[in-house]
Parts: sequence; C-alpha cells; structure tokens
Amino acid sequence: MFSILSGFFIPRVASAYAGDEAYNSIQQAEQAVSSAFNAVLKAESAGVNVSELIVRLNEAAENLTYAKILFGNGDFNEAIELTNRSIQTSNSVKEEASSLRGTALSQHDLAIQVSLIGLVVGVPAFLFFMFSLWRRYKAFYTRRISGMKPEAASNVED
Repeated sequence: MFSILSGFFIPRVASAYAGDEAYNSIQQAEQAVSSAFNAVLKAESAGVNVSELIVRLNEAAENLTYAKILFGNGDFNEAIELTNRSIQTSNSVKEEASSLRGTALSQHDLAIQVSLIGLVVGVPAFLFFMFSLWRRYKAFYTRRISGMKPEAASNVED
C-alpha cells in the first residue's frame, strides 16, 4: 500500500520542486534581462553602437518568453534550460555593454583633454603670431610714413 501511495506522491513532490526551481529561474532571468537592458541603455547614451547587443538581448528575451510558455505547459526542465541560456546571454550582453561604455567614456575624456591642450597651446601661439605680425606691419608703416616728403600745395590762397 505504501508503495502505491508513494508512487503518486513522489512525482508530485518532484514536480512541485521542479516547478519552484523553474519559477525562481524565470525570476532570475527576468532580472538578468532587465539589468542587461539597462546596461545597453547606458552604453548607448555614452555613444556606443549597440545594434549587435540589442540582437543578443532580444535572443535572451526570446528564450525567456519560451521558458515562460514551457513553464505554463508544465515542462519545467526545458523551462529551466531556456532560462539558464537567457541568463547566460544577458550576463554576457551586460558585461560587453559595460566594457564598451567604459571604452567610449575614456575616448570622450581623451578627446576633451586633447581639445583643452590644443586650446591652451593654440590660443597663446595665435596671439603671439598676431602680435609679431602687427609689430612688423607697424615698423613697415612707420618707415614708409617717415620716408614721405610733404608736398607743397599749389594754388593755395593765403
């Protein structure tokens, strides 16, 4: 009798355990996809081309959607497998997005530093060049004026 009752009870306990595990796995996958999405948004705001990351993120979301369908149909093991793939893909997208964002921000910082150095060096060089040009023109103009002879005006009434 015990063996007959245990035959009905044990699969349901194992099924309930697998169902809980699948549910928890789906929750983790949702968090991973959401976190990866936020990382991709931050990378995009830093100026990174995120089209490849979006494709991979869509793949992770698709796996999660199929896992939810399988969970609803009671295929818990397959749902767990798909959520694990979704989590793995989401984590790799998140890491790559964070890395690309860091690279983009460091390139922006470098561009700002180069611009500031150009400004600090360029403006004084330009002013020095203009001052030198003005002094040469002033010397030339002064010599030219000094070398002129005044003309006497004719037909002038006294």
